Amino acid sequence: MHIFISDNNNKYYLPTRVIVELISIMYKHLIVCVLWMMILSVNCTRKTYHLIKLEGDKKIHQDVVHDIEGNTVTITVGDVSMYNGKIATVNFHDFDTGYVVFKNINRQLCLLSVSPIPYATPLIYELRETNLTLNYRAKIDEDFISLEKVEEMAGGKIASFCSDYKVHFMHLTLFQNSKRNADSDNLKAPCEHNCGICFVSIPAADYESLTIGKRG
Repeated sequence: MHIFISDNNNKYYLPTRVIVELISIMYKHLIVCVLWMMILSVNCTRKTYHLIKLEGDKKIHQDVVHDIEGNTVTITVGDVSMYNGKIATVNFHDFDTGYVVFKNINRQLCLLSVSPIPYATPLIYELRETNLTLNYRAKIDEDFISLEKVEEMAGGKIASFCSDYKVHFMHLTLFQNSKRNADSDNLKAPCEHNCGICFVSIPAADYESLTIGKRG
């Protein structure tokens, strides 16, 4: 097979081998263009922020990934080992189901709760630094939850997120009148979790009994 190209009175032809090579090159470029468009599309629906939560002289660094299309937010809390009682977690919000889970990787533990904030807050993430705080006290159910129950309650995304972890349900109660410090004094050495602008205080004895396997 040949393709003839006419130039005034002159005629040229392209051999089959050249035609095949040209088609191959065009096909490869097409694939690259399609993949690049897919990557750009993903990037447009997922945004990453670095948010610093200020608590007195403490600075809690958090990596926030907002999946706009998936309607989820993943928050990874940075190193907090220098702060007594603070626990670093990776937290996953599924705003379609209205649940959030706090994952403690070192303890292989997930604490599932109804999300205190029912939607993503990109305007807060964009602040980069904030002292805005919602304070909660936690009460954790003793019995662990099966993954089937987690999926039934909170959806498949959270169930997958905690697929190799022990899961307990955590009830959150908002501190009234911003009296977190006074209330916290009544808790013996509380364990503290951060998630965005939320602060969660858990009695240390309750938390330790979960992580060492005395419950469930």
